[in-house]
Amino acid sequence: MRLFLDKLLAILFVGALLCSCNSSLKLKKFPEAELSADTYEVKQDVKLSLSVIETGYSTTPEVFMFKGGRWFKKRKIAHISVLVQHPLGDFLFDTGLGSKVSDDVKNHFSAIQRTGSKHIKFKTVKETLDSNDYHQDSLAFILLSHLHWDHAGGVEDFITPLLYTTKVEYDHAFSEQSEESYFIKEQFDSINVQWKFLAFDSVKYKVFDTSLDLFNDGTVILVPLYGHTNGSIGMFVNLPSGTRYFFIGDAAWALEAITGLREKHPIPRKQVDTNRSKVQNQLVLLHYLQKKDPNLILVPSHDHQVVKGLAHFPLVEK
Repeated sequence: MRLFLDKLLAILFVGALLCSCNSSLKLKKFPEAELSADTYEVKQDVKLSLSVIETGYSTTPEVFMFKGGRWFKKRKIAHISVLVQHPLGDFLFDTGLGSKVSDDVKNHFSAIQRTGSKHIKFKTVKETLDSNDYHQDSLAFILLSHLHWDHAGGVEDFITPLLYTTKVEYDHAFSEQSEESYFIKEQFDSINVQWKFLAFDSVKYKVFDTSLDLFNDGTVILVPLYGHTNGSIGMFVNLPSGTRYFFIGDAAWALEAITGLREKHPIPRKQVDTNRSKVQNQLVLLHYLQKKDPNLILVPSHDHQVVKGLAHFPLVEK
């Protein structure tokens, strides 16, 4: 068995090196995205803030985060939730790793997958909120970028969560064809979970053709980021200070993937991305968006280098 694993790791190593060459997408294959004028007026008197809550991390060779990455450089993969505090109700964007993460990994991942990515859990989102005397009644709902296990892990740590997602994402997660290792239905199939489905308006925002002004005040704008999963979404947050963030979930795992137009490495990409062509299109849109709006801060959920620069709860960005 040991000999078999050594051979398999050697094959993966060689494959990783070969697949890391000639890795950038060619922009000439894609039409240039135009940046639309701001379509939503941001109300400046809204007392809005956000905080990151790190629920844990894992490490991986950089080459697996994006094609062209370095094999011998380790990268820390963040597993986060974002707490947005709004006068109309606070909410969490993703929940990161939950209290049952050890069982989730043990029961749904192969031995090779567990060896390749060891997860270190901190406090869950609920534990962090409770230990900082956060009033649970202030939490109105949970909004998920998508329903993969490392984003939905903390859902059922809450007693009766109200969960926002897209209907197409819900159908994808519960379908028989869903990747069982990445959609773990036990994380969100409780009868106590209350589902609410998002519907986008035909209103252009930035480089996206449809959008949703969540509170009708221009502070939180949702857009579809379909590709990684069938119903993935991204979230713009426009703070009173003028600082603007765009949380992109797993459309890319690292900022270098956007600046350098680099897809995920083929080995993990084939396991986790549902539609490669859509992911490529989203990556190009994000690339153009960053170039045309350089003051917008793009936040890939797993890029620890980006995440560590944000305020961590109980500190806030205003």
